[in-house]
Amino acid sequence: MTTRTMLLLALLLASVGAGWSAPGYTPPVISVPLVTKAPQIDGSIEPGEWAKAAVLSDFVSVGGQSLPALRTTVFMEYDAGNFYLAAICSDPNPGSLQTLAAKRDGPVLGDDSLHLVIDTVGQRKSAAHLAVNAANVQYDSWDADASQDFKWLSATSRGPDGWSVEIALPFARGIGPAVGDSWLINVARKAPGADEQSSWAPVEKSVMELDRVGPLVFSGPPFRLLLRQVGALWLGENLAQLEVSTWKSGEGTRPAKLNARVNNATRGDLTMKKITVGAQPSTMGLSYKVSADGPSTVIFALTIAGPQNKAVVAWRSAPYPIDVPPVTAELSALEKALSDTLMRWAAVPEGERKDELQKSLHEVLDAWQDLAHRVAQRQGLSREEYADLMTRVQLLTQTARGLQAQVQGEG
Repeated sequence: MTTRTMLLLALLLASVGAGWSAPGYTPPVISVPLVTKAPQIDGSIEPGEWAKAAVLSDFVSVGGQSLPALRTTVFMEYDAGNFYLAAICSDPNPGSLQTLAAKRDGPVLGDDSLHLVIDTVGQRKSAAHLAVNAANVQYDSWDADASQDFKWLSATSRGPDGWSVEIALPFARGIGPAVGDSWLINVARKAPGADEQSSWAPVEKSVMELDRVGPLVFSGPPFRLLLRQVGALWLGENLAQLEVSTWKSGEGTRPAKLNARVNNATRGDLTMKKITVGAQPSTMGLSYKVSADGPSTVIFALTIAGPQNKAVVAWRSAPYPIDVPPVTAELSALEKALSDTLMRWAAVPEGERKDELQKSLHEVLDAWQDLAHRVAQRQGLSREEYADLMTRVQLLTQTARGLQAQVQGEG
């Protein structure tokens, strides 16, 4: 990247971060390369045809709480006249793809379809919405106005593992972007057969939520990053596998950093790894730790040195959801119930009833001590063992609340 590119990217990312009102949200970033050979828009993604394209990070389910069952891989590149996009939409049941729309601007949005949202101005107020279904029927609109038609080319193809699409979008007035120019975008997929909607930028309900779209930067020959494996997305140590290259022959290696940031309601943990990147792809591991249960996310990024040696993001993933049941919150609720029960039991008059309640209370307290120890050691548990621990804590909480009611009746 040139110094100008890095400076523009740094300014862009600073302004983008300020546009999202929810604390902690960081939009994904994609740095798109300039190519000299245009892909053939026929819907069939041939080996090597998109080998120098940027690759988006994996989609997340609409609502942001899980990863979709169906994988969508998206490639992007551009030349002097067009912006190009290709997508591989995996589906184990390609014979059941829904393509009810038969003409342009028909009910494409309800079909098996790929969606592209583009805000070329960057104000997050209005955007173009392009969609194409698996039968190559197009839909386009400006915001929700489908009477607006754009000039673009698309083609689709079906295979035994799903379907694919290729798109060419001419630049306005035939003038391509300068290095460092940017759009705000989102790419999403509808899969009605799987009752699934997924998106690159995490949205709550609609792909047109412009406060969540991410920057696309036209950056000449950029770094290229493929996230091969995200790791277990589970409590404890995790290992992601990433493939990185510059895709610029004849240029020496340059320093960069891989980052993984885990965020939850109370803290954020950042892991950084210094790397050198060259023209040939290099696969490397990046460790990150999930230290708290409950809902968390992990974001992966590639950063380079910009002006004044300031770190600039060249690629950033969407937040990957980490769904660890909140066993510590359940244990806290149990402890609160036990504390209240002990205080109320102390006020019960001495006698046989108090002695009987004490026996029950001791049994619950012994069980609580065992569970508290297991919760403290929970990072070594498998998902099945953790789910069993969660169930045991919830059942003991119910028992404790029943005892609490008994003691309260005696007070």
